[in-house]
Amino acid sequence: MKASPVIKVLQGLCVGLYAMGFAALTGLWAGEGAVLCLRASLAMLAVHALELLLARRWVALHPGPRWVSAVLTLLFGALHWWPLKVRASQVPDREGA
Repeated sequence: MKASPVIKVLQGLCVGLYAMGFAALTGLWAGEGAVLCLRASLAMLAVHALELLLARRWVALHPGPRWVSAVLTLLFGALHWWPLKVRASQVPDREGA
C-alpha cells in the first residue's frame, strides 16, 4: 500500500519544520520566526514521542526493523503509524474464518 500524496506533502512539511528548527538551534537563522519554529519543532517531537508510547502496537506492524519504525514515528507521528493501523484493520482476522 503506497502512502497517499497528502501524507507525503504533510511529511515534507514536517521535515521542513525540523530543518528550520535545526537552523534556529545552530544559529544559522535568528529572529522571532526562528524561535517560533524551534519551539514548534521541539513541541512536535515531544508529541510524537508520546505517540510512540501510545501507538507502539501499530508501530510494531512496520515491515522493517522496529527501530526504523520508531524513528519514523518520532519524525512523522500519526502520519507513519496511522496507515499501518488502517492496513491492519483491513486484513481479515484468521480466528473469525
